Amino acid sequence: MKEIAPDIFVETRYPPYNLGLIVLDEGAIVIDVPPRPSHARSWLREVQQQAGHIAYVVLTDAQPDRLIGAVQWEVPIIAAEETARRLNELRQDREPWEELLLAARERYPEEASALHILEPRRAKLATNQRLLIHCQEPPLVAESVTGAAPGSLWFFVPAKSILFAGDCVTFNTPPLLEHTPSIQLWTKMLATLAQRRPVQRVVPGRGTDVILRGELETQREFFRVVQRTAVQLASQHVPGEGLSHAITDIQQIFFPTISKNSPAMQRLRRGLTYLVQTETSSKQLLEIGDKMISAQE
Repeated sequence: MKEIAPDIFVETRYPPYNLGLIVLDEGAIVIDVPPRPSHARSWLREVQQQAGHIAYVVLTDAQPDRLIGAVQWEVPIIAAEETARRLNELRQDREPWEELLLAARERYPEEASALHILEPRRAKLATNQRLLIHCQEPPLVAESVTGAAPGSLWFFVPAKSILFAGDCVTFNTPPLLEHTPSIQLWTKMLATLAQRRPVQRVVPGRGTDVILRGELETQREFFRVVQRTAVQLASQHVPGEGLSHAITDIQQIFFPTISKNSPAMQRLRRGLTYLVQTETSSKQLLEIGDKMISAQE
């Protein structure tokens, strides 16, 4: 665990995402919990040794890994309203929850028994805009945003000018693209963050532990390139033709150090494939609409 400012820590040893810790007199605030039970227990021990009492766990989006991670601790949850709604739905309908646990047990078969007993829990605090937490002055801020997945949430520590961005920001590794509600709105959100002067440093959800706000430009340029590439590939005579070549080109430009068969490369491949499929579907719907209008005329 690395201390990036007094009483602010980042942990990068428990995949698949970065974790955070904010130590306060009233109790610690933890940013995310890893999905693997042994990692969740290790993270809990680290936090307790460093901070003692834990006041809240912040859930930075509603991806399955984060949902499974958060319920492993008996600690109140702070989440975006959409994430809180998802947790409530999982409490009411067991089948989707069992499907999430089954996928986790397949990834971590040696920890199947610990996963089998997990139960979804309600969020204690939820917001669809901004939530001020008056543990210090100025207050901490949880902010609902459009990002990598439904229920994305930032957590800002104004006294230290540090923003925990979850998977809304990644650095030196491809972002998750296949779960985003809107890459266009996500791109606008990054532009807004890039201009937010009170934020000096950002803790990405994946990759490097902390970056300067100005370094967001790398991800913004990546978004411009992948969106332009997706439009071009969707416009091919055979939609998606040339996808493999495009993925290789983007990897060599933005992520030259990741290996061909690594999880990061697979994430890039899934993401660009998703964007091409989305663009192709949109193009087909527009063509159908044009045909219907022409027929009416």
